[in-house]
Amino acid sequence: MNELMLEIYSEEMPARMQIDARQQTNELFEKILTANGASFESVRAFVAPQRLAIQVHNLQPLTQGTSETRRGPRAGAPDAALAGFAKSTGQNQDQWTQQDGYWYADMVQPGRAITDLLPQIVTAFLDQFSWPKSMRWHNPETNTFTRPWIRPIRSILCVYNKKSVSFKIEGLDLVTSNQTAGHRFLAPESITVEDFTNYHQHLRDAFVILDHQERQSMIKKSLDEQANLLGLSVQENQTLLDEVTGLVDYPFVHIGKVDAQFMHLPDQVLSTSMRVHQKYFSLLKGDKLAPYFGVVTNVNPSGNRLPSQPISKEMMAGYERVLKARLSDAAFFYETDLKTPLQNLVPKLDSIIFHAKLGTLGQKCQRLQNLMTTEQGRRAALLCKTDLVTHMVGEFPELQGVMGQIYATANGEPEDVALALKEYYQPVGPHDTCPTAPLSIELALADKVDTLIGFLGVGIKPTGSKDPFGLRRAALGIIRLLVDHQDADFNLRTLFQQSAITYQNQKVTLSTQTVDDALHFINDRLTVYLQGQNLDCVGAVLTGAVKAPSYNVQALFRRSLALHALLKTSAGTALKAAYKRASGILDKAKDSYHINRDLLNEPAEKDLYHQLQDLLKAYDHLFASHQYQQLMEQLASIRPFIDAFFDNVMVNCDEEAVRLNRYALLQLFVQAVDSVADFGQLQG
Repeated sequence: MNELMLEIYSEEMPARMQIDARQQTNELFEKILTANGASFESVRAFVAPQRLAIQVHNLQPLTQGTSETRRGPRAGAPDAALAGFAKSTGQNQDQWTQQDGYWYADMVQPGRAITDLLPQIVTAFLDQFSWPKSMRWHNPETNTFTRPWIRPIRSILCVYNKKSVSFKIEGLDLVTSNQTAGHRFLAPESITVEDFTNYHQHLRDAFVILDHQERQSMIKKSLDEQANLLGLSVQENQTLLDEVTGLVDYPFVHIGKVDAQFMHLPDQVLSTSMRVHQKYFSLLKGDKLAPYFGVVTNVNPSGNRLPSQPISKEMMAGYERVLKARLSDAAFFYETDLKTPLQNLVPKLDSIIFHAKLGTLGQKCQRLQNLMTTEQGRRAALLCKTDLVTHMVGEFPELQGVMGQIYATANGEPEDVALALKEYYQPVGPHDTCPTAPLSIELALADKVDTLIGFLGVGIKPTGSKDPFGLRRAALGIIRLLVDHQDADFNLRTLFQQSAITYQNQKVTLSTQTVDDALHFINDRLTVYLQGQNLDCVGAVLTGAVKAPSYNVQALFRRSLALHALLKTSAGTALKAAYKRASGILDKAKDSYHINRDLLNEPAEKDLYHQLQDLLKAYDHLFASHQYQQLMEQLASIRPFIDAFFDNVMVNCDEEAVRLNRYALLQLFVQAVDSVADFGQLQG
């Protein structure tokens, strides 16, 4: 069978790190085995709260041997050179051969027993594994600190071909064995392991479900079943489900009650308090929260080990009592906040620094008001940050925006103003939705533009993977808002200029290149946003745009899609080849030419000239109306005429005037193509 079974058994690992740890284990262990010349079929990793397990299937007993013929010094070389070659090969001169006047050494490295390599393989894995955070712990016997790991390691299991492989792990003062343990409360007894099948079953019998996905399925199934018995459903929350799955070895699911006195709280407050503080699942009656919650435990305090058995009344009373205390705090925050209208919180924003170089949140709101075009827009901009100074958002930062809408509605603000206070944060990430209400879109765009212009204007830019102020996210948000909801005539340069003026009015000094820097930054992120396409097309449109400047983001987006479609056709491929050929001829000439129609002698050059004139006349209308698909069709129509020109006309003829006139015609062709995109950036 040739199976290797490893397990690193430790104190409980943070739940949020377990899924990434499993993925990293698969990749890293394969890499280390391969680097050591091991032959194997597959590596599978498993993670539970206290263990990181690795199964290597069909791991061969011997590593692959290597054979290499190494060339040495010339025959007759000095003794020092020969001695150096002997030292590097570990051979003497009698073992070498001569060929073509050089010494050669045949280097044969036989395979090694995998069991002999396991100590360095396991040690390399421990050394190279990267946790977001790690710790060292003290060994009182040796008065030393251990090698780092996420939590103190208690034992390491190592079994190969059903036999225990025992070796000492330096820096941990541990010796590997074939022993592990089950559930630390329900079955803490030692378990002897022979292979993965045996290991997997023994753990299950000891109330440890090794597979993360299986534990998650058990939780979801039990929650759904118990909620259905009450005529309820479970509010979906994959993040919470992932986290809770990482907290339990064997899930026991129970349903508790929410005290009726708290059901007046907004659903978002109830569910957030239960999720953040207690890791409880919210239950729904239709689309409203029901006065129940789901809780997952690692033990069943009733004494019965079956998940389907109810929790003890005493323990459930404890869960409900803790939740009552949490919700009492939430109710106090909510009711206290309602006593103060958002309008009265505006002055508090003047004491909160947005950034040392960019002023306060109050000043940011003033700038946003100056970017809005309606009275309701300016009202939304005035209030958009006020929920940040409420008690509720102070306790639950994830409710910013949500509480803004709730409090604005309670204060009697117009519906679209209240909605804008929630939606202007969107899109938060690549998978988040964009707002759809016009006022929300306008405020979201203004907020992200203000952030981008401000930070770029004072010289703060993302570096490498570091982007502490979320400028890349802001830029992608701007792009998505423009692509999804603005027309192709929307002038981003104008909005950037207006934003820069709002900073100048507050005596904030920005770079004179701020607007251009911001436009370049947007173009860079547009390339990322369009990464599903041929990036050559995006680059060609961004750098070669003449008729539609780069500050019309939706126009660029639509034009790059149209170009991408054109280049998939035979006409597009031929057009690209013709452009490359014409550019190559003109590169050698490197001059500017003017067409003399009287010197157009051949039918093919006359036809090309007239076709180019018609194309250029059509450009203005097609660009102005953003009909990029039709534009590409018009461009593709040139293909047979440029092909006929190259097939039937000698460009570099002897007569200089005619030759230069043909250069001018090719130059007109290149310019016509460049007006759509810089075909010179297209590969192939």
